[in-house]
Amino acid sequence: MNRNLFLWLVLAALLFGMSDASAQKRAKKEKYNYEITIVLEGVPDTMLYIGYYYADKTYSRDSLFVEKRKPYTFVLKGNDTLSRGVYIVAGQRKNKYLEFVMDTARHFTIRATQLQPPFYDVLNHLEFIGSPENDLFLEFQKRMVVFQSRVMETGKAYKQEEAKGEQANMEALAAMKAEQKLCLDSMHEYTNSVIYGHPDHLFSKIQRMNVDVEIPEKPAGADSLWEYRYYVNHYWDNTDLGEDGLICAPLFYPKLKRFYDGIVPVSVDSIIKYTDLLLDKTTSRELFKYVVWYVTHKYERSQYVGQDAVFVHMVLKYYEAGRCPWVDSTQLEAMVERAHKLDPILLGRTAPNLWMMDTNHTLHSNYEFNRQFTIMWFWDVDCSHCKSATPKLAELYHRMKDSLDMEVMAICMSADTVAWKRYLREHDMPWVNVGGNVANMDFIDVYDVHSTPYIYVLNREKKIIVKKLSIEELENFLRKYAKGEVRY
Repeated sequence: MNRNLFLWLVLAALLFGMSDASAQKRAKKEKYNYEITIVLEGVPDTMLYIGYYYADKTYSRDSLFVEKRKPYTFVLKGNDTLSRGVYIVAGQRKNKYLEFVMDTARHFTIRATQLQPPFYDVLNHLEFIGSPENDLFLEFQKRMVVFQSRVMETGKAYKQEEAKGEQANMEALAAMKAEQKLCLDSMHEYTNSVIYGHPDHLFSKIQRMNVDVEIPEKPAGADSLWEYRYYVNHYWDNTDLGEDGLICAPLFYPKLKRFYDGIVPVSVDSIIKYTDLLLDKTTSRELFKYVVWYVTHKYERSQYVGQDAVFVHMVLKYYEAGRCPWVDSTQLEAMVERAHKLDPILLGRTAPNLWMMDTNHTLHSNYEFNRQFTIMWFWDVDCSHCKSATPKLAELYHRMKDSLDMEVMAICMSADTVAWKRYLREHDMPWVNVGGNVANMDFIDVYDVHSTPYIYVLNREKKIIVKKLSIEELENFLRKYAKGEVRY
């Protein structure tokens, strides 16, 4: 055999052997999908809790016991999925020691040395080995502590000097104000360097959510709401809506809550419009899932009149359309049934035509009144709230019946006709009274009346213009509606 060929084969065998050994070594090292070693030298705990953020809550992910023959050492490992996000390391008394980010690195070490009770000061003794993302996270935390301390110290000194009144040193105050501004500018500059210098890091994406929308100069001729419309339309520009890990970080929920509680107009059309726009841009399955749940849940329980239409929209467009595969089939069926039940009695819908008998067995319908307002008053003989509210309605009826062009159809919910008739004889109810629990429909179900008293107000065309108002709110609404000042 050629000597050079022989040497090449020997060398190749050695290289392949080394490569195979290295591969085996790596395979052994990465036996688990994730393996995070936590060393907290000096802490007394024999067990640690690993928690994680999810929207506005924190949950326990795992509990770790100290390694045998390795004091202060705990290992989080497994072949399941450890979602991207921010995690918490807490002691066995639920005291938080530190946070870390799960990003691309799945095998790394968290080490804190020379920890001293009672506070341990983990942050200033902490290091990450094998996780560049957490190196960035740690450096950011340390720098923010320094910046914030400087701002607070300068602010405290400023207040002390300012409190001297006329004796205050104006030059010193100006210098402290300049120092504060310089510190805040430096903090802002550093934060931007983290965000835009590491755009693919999960921690950078989390921090970027805090960056507010920059509103450009208003174009010539634009109306007074131009800046507001720009802001609401660009509110999510600095949020990566394709990043699953944001739901497991503490900043996404406050941003979402602020959007619906303080940014989006309270009108149903606006809520639906901006929700659909948000979900159209959301490519992350986890964010999509949470936003759909949040909006549906929020407006199903809303106390604002008419916002049940948002719930109906969400169920019909997202749940019934098959875009929420994570929902249990039984729960989905109940939600869809509920939405279809509410849909015909939303504001603006034509009210279902209800026929019921009065005490003389004469049929009456909520469609028989040619008035600007038909008030459907659902009440019960045994309802204590009805006993206090009905006289208030009677007073309003006597006083404003003609000027407000209104009529009342009072529907008694009780099947006890004897008690119903006795109540009518003993109390002033000067309008059309029907009851006996016999009707052309299951009116309790159709009108979704599960508590009393309950009001529906219909206009002349028998469209529902408001519901669920109190008697105290009713007169004000009718007056404003008649003047065209309010519409639901």
